[in-house]
Amino acid sequence: MYEEFMAAEDLLDRAGLLDTNLPIPLDSVIEYLAKDGLELHYYDPKLAPESVKNAAYGVDEVLHWKDGTAALFINQSRPRTRQRFSLCHGIGHFLLPYHRELNYLARGCNTMRPLTTKPYERQADRFAAALNMPPTRFRQDMKTATPGMTGILELASSYSASIESAAIHYVGLAEVPCSLLRLDLVKIGPGSRDGPYKVRYQIRNDQFPFLIPSGLRIEKFPDEIVDWKPWQGQYMPEGLVYLESIGPGQVGREVALRSYTYPHRAGVLGGVLALLFLAKPLKWAFFQ
Repeated sequence: MYEEFMAAEDLLDRAGLLDTNLPIPLDSVIEYLAKDGLELHYYDPKLAPESVKNAAYGVDEVLHWKDGTAALFINQSRPRTRQRFSLCHGIGHFLLPYHRELNYLARGCNTMRPLTTKPYERQADRFAAALNMPPTRFRQDMKTATPGMTGILELASSYSASIESAAIHYVGLAEVPCSLLRLDLVKIGPGSRDGPYKVRYQIRNDQFPFLIPSGLRIEKFPDEIVDWKPWQGQYMPEGLVYLESIGPGQVGREVALRSYTYPHRAGVLGGVLALLFLAKPLKWAFFQ
């Protein structure tokens, strides 16, 4: 388990919140950390306080240190689930070793960027995921959730997390080979009803063998999908696809696809979160 995961669960345990009702009450975490000098503030980017106004516009959170105490400013214009993740990310910077003197914290952070090359940001993101979705509990809840993307939606709701952050956490904790793709619709001009997709990023656990590069264009969302299930106004495509249609050059290899589509226009898919499992064999060991 990552050091950041253990640090987050240790904090919740010390605060008496590790086994509390979900979602994790982050206000109680802030109350617990007040004794260590952390204060929480929400701000409107257009009316940011003087201490952070040069950094506050267009970022998710700013951690401002002064005289041994810290003020954590959270952008209130972000969706509630994003605010929760940003709050947890800022707490990570506040608590994790060697983070307190980082200059870029004064410029604010855009949280949950899976491809960031900044090690401190990756550490804070892992801490944030673990504080909002404690790995020990989340892994147990994975066993009772519906397999695949539907289960991720259930978990995201229970933990008051974004679907994307829950999906990333799910892949990292899964006991079977799996991977997550974030695909974005490429705009190809006015009047077009569908176009190619581009891979924004891939997240995979150590057991999933196929690397799918960022920036890869997929001219047509894989047409081998066998089932399109409506879910609360969205589509939940499921089925088998050939890896060659996604692009890694593994001719003939199949993966099981469970995906979630973001709305774009009527009748047209927008962004896609695609959860991939090895089709042969596909063993849902932790759902037994």
